[in-house]
Amino acid sequence: MKIGIVLSATLLALVAACTKTETLPVPGRGENRMLSYTITSVPDGVAPVVGAIDDADSTITVYLSSWYGLIAMTPQINVPAGATVSPASGATVTNLLSMMRKDSTITYLVTAKDGSKKNYTLHVRSLQPQTKIDEISTSVDNPKLVTIYPKYGANGYGVVALKGSNFLTANRSTLTRMTFTDSANNIIDIPYTGEGVSETALTPTALSYRIYPTNTDLLNKLVNNAVYYVTFYNYGEQIKLKYPIRFRISN
Repeated sequence: MKIGIVLSATLLALVAACTKTETLPVPGRGENRMLSYTITSVPDGVAPVVGAIDDADSTITVYLSSWYGLIAMTPQINVPAGATVSPASGATVTNLLSMMRKDSTITYLVTAKDGSKKNYTLHVRSLQPQTKIDEISTSVDNPKLVTIYPKYGANGYGVVALKGSNFLTANRSTLTRMTFTDSANNIIDIPYTGEGVSETALTPTALSYRIYPTNTDLLNKLVNNAVYYVTFYNYGEQIKLKYPIRFRISN
């Protein structure tokens, strides 16, 4: 009987120890944090885009549909009372395409009333159907020849034609871009000049860039018979073709 009493007392002590709780103070959230990041500069009828703030990684991620066609955005930023943020709320982000293509970024600095600081890096991602492009050339050793005829003036243009899927049609001259890279890694921007038809007649499966001999600034950058690799930018996407093309400037 004494053994039973001792065991019962021991069990009661263990239960009491297991159920005993200790209240710990909740860690305070810093006053140098960003509370919200919202894009209101969207097309009419579209809800504002709310950025995802990750305090642990000190990042803000904004997802934008290619349908919006935004090349700049104006965020509304909320911070705790007494805190400031730089760049300020309402400061327009103008290099949006560059950010989506991961060529640049922006860092926001939040400064609390007590002087403590925290940086947030902005990431902008595009929501769009994946762009697919057929290779222009058949191999590295067999680059497609693109010929320009300066003697014919504006009619002597060369054409770099792309075939694939999900090319943007609306505002194509602004939202798309093509570059040529030579063997020394020099990059030449190729302006989009249009196919001579309205946007409503453009298709998402074909796109052509014309290189006019009347564009002497561009023509002077191209080397006769040189090989170039093509990179195409379709809103937030960057696609590098595997095989090069060759230019010939025919007199």
